[in-house]
Amino acid sequence: MTAPEAVALCDWLDSVTLPDGGLPFALHVPDPAGCAPFWTQADPRASSLQITAVVAAMAQRVAVHDKAVAGHPWLDRATRYCLDALRAKDAMHALEVEFAMWLADAVDDTEAIALLGERIPDDGLLHVEGGLEDETLRPLDFAPFPGRPSRSVFKPDVVAAELRRLDGMQGDDGGWRVDFASYSRPPNWSGAGTPPSGRFPS
Repeated sequence: MTAPEAVALCDWLDSVTLPDGGLPFALHVPDPAGCAPFWTQADPRASSLQITAVVAAMAQRVAVHDKAVAGHPWLDRATRYCLDALRAKDAMHALEVEFAMWLADAVDDTEAIALLGERIPDDGLLHVEGGLEDETLRPLDFAPFPGRPSRSVFKPDVVAAELRRLDGMQGDDGGWRVDFASYSRPPNWSGAGTPPSGRFPS
């Protein structure tokens, strides 16, 4: 099932995309009250690999089911920007690696997956600069879906150990507690901590 809003969203993304094909980390925030500083301090004139990659990765997943999204010129521009940027960067933030991996996996770019994999330690734990002192991204943050090319970055025993760890951390309400720094404190964060795949492989 498709929805016209998906193409309308691609149209809007195209309207705010910068000349190099990337999206800014954030647009100008007229009223910064209640906003985390990383939103209000973002430069709307600079492309962000992190934001462009996560948005393009989601769009590529939709594109599998929606021909209009698959053929939208914005998606090709954004994807090309990300794949070029990840190859050109000497250093990458952990979140850039994560979301670039999602995109590379969505478009089956095995070369990009291998390059990103070189940035991840063998145990799959990559420190998040600017986060909590012990905050890390983990194997299933980079490769949440079983059977996908990104899983080849990690040894099977690493993935199996991570699945056991997540199983042991699940709360009685079915969710997981978040393990990252947050500027907001809703009454219940357990749902926000659900692993990215939303399911475990059998």
